[in-house]
Amino acid sequence: MLATLVVHMLIVSKLHWMPESLAIVALGALIGSILSYSQRDWSEIEALSPDVFFLIGIIFEFTFFECFAFAAMISAVDPVATLAIFQAVKVESLLYMLVFGESMLNDAVSIVLAATALRHAKPSFNSLPASEIITSAFVTFTEMFFFSACLGVGIGLLSALLFKHVDLRKTPSLEFALLLIFSYIPYGFAEALDLSGIMAILFCGISMSQYTRHNVSPIAQITFRHTFRTISFVAETSTFAYIGMAFFTIKLNFAPWLIFWSVVLCLLGRACNVFPLAYLVNQCRKDVQISMKNQIIMWFSGMRGAVCFALVLYMDLDKEKKSILLTTVLFLILFTTIFLGGSALPDDWGPKKSALDATSSAGRLMRSLFVRKFTAIERLENRDKLAALTKRALASDQMTDSDDVEFGGNRKDDVTSTRGRSGSRGTSSDVIVSGGGGGGVSGEQHLLISSDSDDSNEL
Repeated sequence: MLATLVVHMLIVSKLHWMPESLAIVALGALIGSILSYSQRDWSEIEALSPDVFFLIGIIFEFTFFECFAFAAMISAVDPVATLAIFQAVKVESLLYMLVFGESMLNDAVSIVLAATALRHAKPSFNSLPASEIITSAFVTFTEMFFFSACLGVGIGLLSALLFKHVDLRKTPSLEFALLLIFSYIPYGFAEALDLSGIMAILFCGISMSQYTRHNVSPIAQITFRHTFRTISFVAETSTFAYIGMAFFTIKLNFAPWLIFWSVVLCLLGRACNVFPLAYLVNQCRKDVQISMKNQIIMWFSGMRGAVCFALVLYMDLDKEKKSILLTTVLFLILFTTIFLGGSALPDDWGPKKSALDATSSAGRLMRSLFVRKFTAIERLENRDKLAALTKRALASDQMTDSDDVEFGGNRKDDVTSTRGRSGSRGTSSDVIVSGGGGGGVSGEQHLLISSDSDDSNEL
């Protein structure tokens, strides 16, 4: 609850330089410091034995695959704060998609790599030659990546076909329930088959966002979008609050040089990743270029967060090793969130969002196979349902005259009008809904619903 209020205060005060994740971590650190001075022991789970600190000459030797797993874990970027800043200053869509897409795929790949490395770090693999172990790890990673992605895409396309041929618009609750089920199915199937559930869910979400969402009703789209935004916010807030509390509830075991070189190599590794790949993309794609400013922003967007912290907690290691890795990851998260999160995007670097490129021929073919074309009557029914829902919402909102003036001035009570206008590519209409409330001047809301003659209608 406190974290939600803190985020709300940041949004209201328009402190774009302060990442939301940093504020939540600070709140968690404050709570953790209070708990650390209480009489109750809050650190039973992660606490180390005091005898560890009396041992002399402890050398923490990590195996090759333990080092590989740790490297994969801290490679998982979490640019939540950067994306929040992007939304606030409305950067161009290309930069937003590059950072968001890279972070999502990066997290999934990091999880699969870490799981593969930990699987091969077991004692049963110690007797095998190094070349055979590396080959086995590479084959395992490739199989998990490929089959998990195929499973996710297959389930996503199956959901698109189901919603294309089965009309559930009259029962939004069933429609929403099926969307939830299809969102979880790839994770369950992948874990049952010893694949990566995260990777399967990622590619299923991409497929459903591209095709399935066009086949559901507008009400289901809005409900589904806001439901998962709420779930995402609660999960991220809880994780960052826990990270802040971990500074005081976990016995820290410092390895200064490991922390220093982890920070340096993370920055160096991301630079070696971003700039060469951006150069190759610019050489192959002349029409849309990734500018040097955007490349620097992408480099600074490599913050570490919830994923790498959760992966280190997931590692099955000795307490001494795990304590050092947890401490290193906590300070890596703190450094990248403070020094990179607040400086990822100056205000004068924020160009407005640009329009998306036209759909390719392959995209139109896929849409014709998996996206439903609503008839004129069905489009009108969708608009009527959305207009009725908006009217009920406005009727329950007791708007004052001053509020109404801020939204545009003079209104008419209890009037619902629909204006249609045709264009070169299709039609679009403004559904204007006015609802009266409490005898005052009623509110009015404009909802733009566009329908494309070539594809399907979108909100």
